[in-house]
Amino acid sequence: MKALQRPICAGIVLLLAVACMQSPTESISGGVYTQTFIEAWDAADSLFCCFTMKKINWEQCYSHHMHHSLMALSDTEFRQVLLGLLGELKDHQAFIVIDGERYDAYEGYFQNNFLLSTISRYFEPYGGLTLDPGRFRYSDPSDGMAYLQFPYWSEEFFSPERFHTVFDSLFLDVDRLIVDVRMNDGQGEGLPCLEVAGRFSSTQWTGWYTSSRNGPSHDNLTPLQPFSVAPTGNGHFTGQVYLLTGGRCAESTEYFVCAMEALPNVTVIGERTRGSAGEAAFIPLSNGWVAGIPAQIVYSSDMAPILEQGINPDIEVLTSSEDLSGGIDPVLDYVFSLMQGV
Repeated sequence: MKALQRPICAGIVLLLAVACMQSPTESISGGVYTQTFIEAWDAADSLFCCFTMKKINWEQCYSHHMHHSLMALSDTEFRQVLLGLLGELKDHQAFIVIDGERYDAYEGYFQNNFLLSTISRYFEPYGGLTLDPGRFRYSDPSDGMAYLQFPYWSEEFFSPERFHTVFDSLFLDVDRLIVDVRMNDGQGEGLPCLEVAGRFSSTQWTGWYTSSRNGPSHDNLTPLQPFSVAPTGNGHFTGQVYLLTGGRCAESTEYFVCAMEALPNVTVIGERTRGSAGEAAFIPLSNGWVAGIPAQIVYSSDMAPILEQGINPDIEVLTSSEDLSGGIDPVLDYVFSLMQGV
């Protein structure tokens, strides 16, 4: 169980009544949860974009999970049935909300490729890391290593104003810069991360594309819609950027990675991201619950879908559990060699 600690990231609140479509076995009756089950199934059938891409037989999923729905004897049992149904979508934006608690239908697997304590130790020879009141960390370039670390994007932690102040005073004139988002799971409302991305180009650029359903067929999708990223601040970094990523990078962090990787002076290093960028429609169900239905697919600037498969780095550097337990950060080892011209 997860507490609903955020306005479910990238969610679009669509308090709509899903059109009454003919479900495959709509005539089934007798289960107290049947109507709610059909509502959730219909909502996904109408809104989900990736049935064809993922080769999901949604009618077969209906038959399988409806059987379990008819057998449910309590809200707890039915909750697991509904999570099982939505889990078939294999999408991080599939969930249900019950009394303010969010229950994710699909977790997927990832392993962190960092330890904060190890990162801090790596920067001890360069004056250490400073934790800014704006809740990001950095090293002073005058000590020999230019580094920015962003653990959070949510407004309650991250301050774009503080970032701009520090960036203007320390980083505009350096030749090479490390930007580390490996620890950022992208939770939070909006996209304050674009305040950071906007400091790396003086002209507007396309960061990613989106598409959503526009008809009853699973293949009815809108044309790709570009999302433009605008410059921010009063000066822009034009040197080489090494952007560090990993499997913890999700949701708004993946939008940030999309925007950054589209720039010619950015090299992405590490491991692929989680693959959870996209928006969810909030569908109210007749029993008072809310179903979160993935309602958008996001493509990187080079037209690669992000959903589930994530964003691949330009240079893959793998980190093992043995590396982590041994205090080794292979990603930093690699990027330090680049920074030092080794």
